[in-house]
Amino acid sequence: MKIQVKSSIFWWLIPIYFNFGFEVLKCDFRAERWINFLENHIFLFILMVFFNLHSFLEKKIILRLFHFGFVLSCTIESLYFYWFGTNFSASAIFVLLETNFAEAKEFLSFYFNSPSLVLMLLNLLWLISFQMRRKVTLPLDIIWIKKWIPLPFFILLLVFFKFSQLIDQNFPYAFTRGIIVYNYEQFQLKDLPLDQKESFLTKVKHHGKDQATYVLVIGESASRNHLGVYGYERETTPFLSSKKNEFAVFTNVISNSAYTIGSLRNALSFNHFKEKKEASLVQLMNQAGFTTFWISNQRPVGPYESLVTKMSKASDYIHYTNTAIAGGVTPYDEILLPYFQKALEHEDHKKFIVLHLLGSHHEYKNRYPKEFDLFEGKPEPFLGTTKADVQRRNEYDNSIAYTDYILKNIFDFLKQEKGEKHLLYFSDHGEEVYQTRDFSGHYEENPSKPMFQVPFLFWTSTDYFTNYPVRIDETRPFMLNHFFDTYADFSKIQFDQFKSERSLFSEDYPQGKRKLNSGSLFEDLDD
Repeated sequence: MKIQVKSSIFWWLIPIYFNFGFEVLKCDFRAERWINFLENHIFLFILMVFFNLHSFLEKKIILRLFHFGFVLSCTIESLYFYWFGTNFSASAIFVLLETNFAEAKEFLSFYFNSPSLVLMLLNLLWLISFQMRRKVTLPLDIIWIKKWIPLPFFILLLVFFKFSQLIDQNFPYAFTRGIIVYNYEQFQLKDLPLDQKESFLTKVKHHGKDQATYVLVIGESASRNHLGVYGYERETTPFLSSKKNEFAVFTNVISNSAYTIGSLRNALSFNHFKEKKEASLVQLMNQAGFTTFWISNQRPVGPYESLVTKMSKASDYIHYTNTAIAGGVTPYDEILLPYFQKALEHEDHKKFIVLHLLGSHHEYKNRYPKEFDLFEGKPEPFLGTTKADVQRRNEYDNSIAYTDYILKNIFDFLKQEKGEKHLLYFSDHGEEVYQTRDFSGHYEENPSKPMFQVPFLFWTSTDYFTNYPVRIDETRPFMLNHFFDTYADFSKIQFDQFKSERSLFSEDYPQGKRKLNSGSLFEDLDD
């Protein structure tokens, strides 16, 4: 085999070096990026071998298309690492496909900045320059000793690329694999009867009073480290702090995922989609004799029907307040309150009401009205480096204060109800906001503890636990993937399939290290 290298190879190599140089200069660079640097070279060589398998690839239009795709891949890889501090992976596709246009626009405004624009423009200029060239030739000419060698050699290269795990660094592979896995999961969910009123659970019985109102509030991106009631230096939760003696405030609860879907699919399901049969929390409450309400300020995300949306359809009454919003403007969570009041006024004696907040979803500054622009200056600990970082931290704390205000209104309305009642609040996952690293957001493949540490607290009417003893240990380690059985136990609901070892309030609940969806152990993450 003889390889003739042409000068046109530099049109392919320069984007690798240019984008890598950007990472070195602008990112919190890590040694593992050298592997990605190597992968780009090997992937380019594989493309060159592939070009030499087929004479039709000598056509200019084919080479131009491949060059466009290759430069685009290099650019996206570097932008992704710059924004999130980790490599692009298939899991990113899950987030992308569960995001609609408005969320995508908001996401870009959150992370997009001047260095990102410069990188994109320079890569675009390089692409345009290549496309304007009149003569486009193969960068490498390979002269094969035997005619039968090219195809086996190409296959061996692919095998090496796969089993060396370099392929996991490859953007086209991760992108394609992510789409396939995502659609396969959607296909699996298609036939699950999660939107039906009842599930496979048997002998479901509520042992509470005949008049009961149970309220579950699901927050968004709230790290307990930013709540005053948990000891944060800023008083971001004046309501919860004033009621601390009335609430059980659990101090060691984590989410099993840094993403909403990854967290809630486990928290709100019985088998966590590991068995053929599945049941949702809404279905359990239906079978326990409750009239169920799902009131959400989250969008029914993406062009596909999301898992949480499908679960919510089992409710008797459903209200999504954010479906018609275009662009980055979204309603504040107070838009849920009139629907909540209406649910409380419903004539049925047993009511289960879920309120799904937009909470502290980025952009944080869009989550609260002007009167909650409360904080300024730089709190501690703070590992940001710019004035924009300080502003973002303040905006995040403002959004937490606004959530506290929403909880106050929910609490005040609920207290007026007759019968037994309880209010439980937790967040789907946490958020890193320059507390343990120079980063704002959440990302499962480059995790920090604040991304998983969530508030978990509840209030009950005074006689709620009379004749119904449960163990309440506010320091007990707990993870949200055991929420289903915990909530059933908390709500005095029994059923044949109930697993006491999965209830936070049971003596059978085990202690030990907690495994996240990614396979990592939470206790092993850096503080």
